[in-house]
Amino acid sequence: MSPIALEGQLVELIQLTERHVASVRTTIERPRLRRTVSVLHELVMDAVGEQGFAPAGPLFARFHSLGALITLECGMPLAQPITPAGIVVPSFLPGGPVLHGRHSGDHDRLPEAYRALEADCTRRGCDAMGGPWESYVVNGRDTPDHSEWITDVYLPVRALVPIRERRICGTRRSGLIALPIEQSIR
Repeated sequence: MSPIALEGQLVELIQLTERHVASVRTTIERPRLRRTVSVLHELVMDAVGEQGFAPAGPLFARFHSLGALITLECGMPLAQPITPAGIVVPSFLPGGPVLHGRHSGDHDRLPEAYRALEADCTRRGCDAMGGPWESYVVNGRDTPDHSEWITDVYLPVRALVPIRERRICGTRRSGLIALPIEQSIR
């Protein structure tokens, strides 16, 4: 199935493999979101660096509940589990079918990408199956120019249609992640 354009957003249904991550989970008030994500990513990067691990993908934020209070998990994919270090613990990003979209630009417009995923989920007849997440492919650590930021957004679903498989792995090079070629599954 090819990606579709929906409300200016490109959305595709893909299959991911489960990935190990080092992460911190917390509940905060919505106005503290941006600063909290930054602080938690610093904690994770410190813990990962102290244990000698290299990232196996971009930093992410996963939203387990959204409302006036937000429960989020911030972390970094790894090739193997991390040893717990204070509040930084081993966890995982789920495998299975997900709706995927790519957002370019400032994070203030990320809600549009999530609306596109939700609309596509409804259009396809999928059921959301857990918290969505965003991976910061190119972000403020890479460039201060918000127009150059690239954020991948994911919504786990119970798929009712055939999907493509994308195995995500790679190493961080100059703020970018090298991804392997997509493969079809039957």
